[in-house]
Amino acid sequence: MKYHNITHADMLNGEGLRVVLWVSGCSHHCKNCQNPITWNPKDGLDFDELAKEEIFNDLEKDWCSGITLSGGDPLYIGNREAIAKLVTEIREKYPNKSIWSYTGYTWEDLCQEKKKDKNLDTILKNIDVLLDGKFMLKLADINLHYVGSSNQCIIDVKKSLKGKKKILYIDNKKIMEEKMRSRGFEVAKGYEDKDINLPIRKTAHSAGYDIECAEDTVVPAKGSVPTFIPTGLKAYMEDDEVLYLYNRSSNPKKKGLVLANSVGVVDSDYYSNDDNDGHIMFAFYNVKDEDIIIKKGEAIGQGVFAKYLVVDGDRAKGVRKGGFGSTDKI
Repeated sequence: MKYHNITHADMLNGEGLRVVLWVSGCSHHCKNCQNPITWNPKDGLDFDELAKEEIFNDLEKDWCSGITLSGGDPLYIGNREAIAKLVTEIREKYPNKSIWSYTGYTWEDLCQEKKKDKNLDTILKNIDVLLDGKFMLKLADINLHYVGSSNQCIIDVKKSLKGKKKILYIDNKKIMEEKMRSRGFEVAKGYEDKDINLPIRKTAHSAGYDIECAEDTVVPAKGSVPTFIPTGLKAYMEDDEVLYLYNRSSNPKKKGLVLANSVGVVDSDYYSNDDNDGHIMFAFYNVKDEDIIIKKGEAIGQGVFAKYLVVDGDRAKGVRKGGFGSTDKI
């Protein structure tokens, strides 16, 4: 096998700081390939013991997260025997270092080929992450993580082999969709099958989104502690935004329900927290003499998204460590 270069402390071709081996040989010849010089399998330097030692010297270092195989195509047929030996040795010597590999082949094609190619089978059993598929100029996107076009996938090889289906290590499509989102509501964990309605505004100029109760709940008369009403919802928003929760204007008079905190404040980092997934709840007191039953699907309040301001010199750096009522536990 021939190679063109070995780069050190690379941050662009996988997670962490990595050593990258740029092999020769590729049969895909993608239009606008960034390394056409590596296509010819006969060009470059012989991959010998000195080259391997250079790689291993990096893998010995604490700063090195692992190796990435690139090129060219490490899974080019003429490279497979040498790559199989290399990744097997790396896996034995450095079990805690990750092995990533690029290839122009698709995961589906490789899964079929490995049945009759022992070297390919060995490679797939020893690598951690595979970045598959040809570079396609019409699908190119500089915002993607570690790949050049949206058809290419970043695959968790071990999980995919075990599950006998392609499982992504990094889902670029999901990441891009999340980046394009600004604010909105989602169903919280545990309520996926509870037929939860996402809040809507009733008129074109309404500021508030009407929020419903997620399940029948009794609010005791003259309660000394507030009753938390589940909504089955969570909310995502921009970092400098907040969701304010307000009571329905008719609740105090008709039902004797008042919000314990007057106005609820939902911060952006409450979303999907580890404690309760960012589940939004309304805290009510019942000032009447009889218990009040709030039925599932009944509107209980409104949510209003807004920007907030910070003072000059603000240097808040705390990180939320909990769910409901945990902003003092950072």
